[in-house]
Amino acid sequence: MKSGDLLIAEPSIFGDLNFHRSVVILVDHKIEGYLGFIINKVLPYTLKDIISEIKVDLPLFSGGPVEEDSLFFIHNVGASYSRE
Repeated sequence: MKSGDLLIAEPSIFGDLNFHRSVVILVDHKIEGYLGFIINKVLPYTLKDIISEIKVDLPLFSGGPVEEDSLFFIHNVGASYSRE
């Protein structure tokens, strides 16, 4: 497996709601393990609801049971982006 690969979970019979029917995009792999984000479980609120300075309704997704106190962004701005 490599970055950019998608993992599609089958329906779980064991009651694991974190990954039940989840689509996960892998973004990194290190010795410690993989980092991936669930991309098909939209939350009922937007980034603007969480951070009042944001003026755009960007959707938020539930990412799983790990790092629940973190916020990650998936975007398409490549290495050629410059703030200048």
